[in-house]
Amino acid sequence: MKTTISFGNRYSEVPMYSQDLLRYVDGSSTPPEKLNDNSTKINLEYIKWKCSDQLALSWMLSTVTESIPTQIIYYDMAREAW
Repeated sequence: MKTTISFGNRYSEVPMYSQDLLRYVDGSSTPPEKLNDNSTKINLEYIKWKCSDQLALSWMLSTVTESIPTQIIYYDMAREAW
């Protein structure tokens, strides 16, 4: 059973907003294709997106109480943990 942790309070939203990271947790920013069209090369836009998404996820992991990271550590994307 997948449990989603709610961080939706002002304390967590203000820093996320100030760093333009809320879009990675609210689902409004979706990942681009990982590979370029007709290619085996990684899409640079995907890499940029993934870096920002992981920044949002790492911020969440570093600011929650000790018991919560064990519940969200295996999520791949920030919006899954949010």
